[in-house]
Amino acid sequence: MLSSVGYYETQTLFKIICENKINATNVKDIGLFTRADFSSVDIFFLESVMYEINLTYFDWKLIVNKIKNECKKEIVFLIIDTTLEGLSFNIEELLNACTFIRNIFIIEVRSLLKLSQQGLEYTNMGIVNCYIQTDRQAVMDKFSNILAKYRTTVGASISFRSAMLVNYPGFSSDISYEKKVMKNNSDFALSLAARRGEAIDKIMHPALVSAKGNAPFIFVLFKSKSKEYCLKVVQYLSEKLTSAGLRPEIGDSFGFRNCRFKFVDYISDDSTRTYILRIAVGKIRANKYYQILDAHGEISTNL
Repeated sequence: MLSSVGYYETQTLFKIICENKINATNVKDIGLFTRADFSSVDIFFLESVMYEINLTYFDWKLIVNKIKNECKKEIVFLIIDTTLEGLSFNIEELLNACTFIRNIFIIEVRSLLKLSQQGLEYTNMGIVNCYIQTDRQAVMDKFSNILAKYRTTVGASISFRSAMLVNYPGFSSDISYEKKVMKNNSDFALSLAARRGEAIDKIMHPALVSAKGNAPFIFVLFKSKSKEYCLKVVQYLSEKLTSAGLRPEIGDSFGFRNCRFKFVDYISDDSTRTYILRIAVGKIRANKYYQILDAHGEISTNL
């Protein structure tokens, strides 16, 4: 298995897989990933936007033709985690590009916990969409049976309550809500990059490197990288919002109607700690959006 993922839980899963003598290699550098030898790979697993400090956008077009030309096995699995893009990920475009690749089995996996529930996290769920050529239905049936046995064995089936919660019309299927959240975050990142103050070292969001890049939040790295400085930034933003008669929303989740922010303790693969600010812009673009944006142009390196 060849993967390009940043999400901690997924990397931990791959470590467990390796313990069972399955060869799994995770390559975060997209250039190295696309130059790898695909001929011996059975499973490709990637995140359309990598959940790591740079929020790297992975253009699947870079590998589809290579899979077609180099992968001659009977079945090759292409698994894409679209959690950070949600419903804005264009699955139809991917399927059309793979129309004439007979041996490809496409699996889209996506968490429904945050963005698909407008940040409220009522129930912990995910979704798996599977696609294969119509004349290979037997493979799909076998895979479906394996998943059904797994759900029964480990008790992973969803409860009726959970199913009803995500069946709410505003959750899971409201693409207009998710697209608005994505656009607001992209616009915020582009505006922040154009007016960033002296204290900001780097701004991370897929829209800064690709017009197609989406993510429901932005990472901001400051020149002063201490935990104390990040806490002062959060305090400064909170005070600015309060003075404008607005309530600061501080928390981990994303996909809400309003903007929220929090500093994040990011631990890289080499155990290096980096303190960064995560801004999750919501669906509503109002005074709070602009107050937070303006504040970043005023933040000093000497808070």
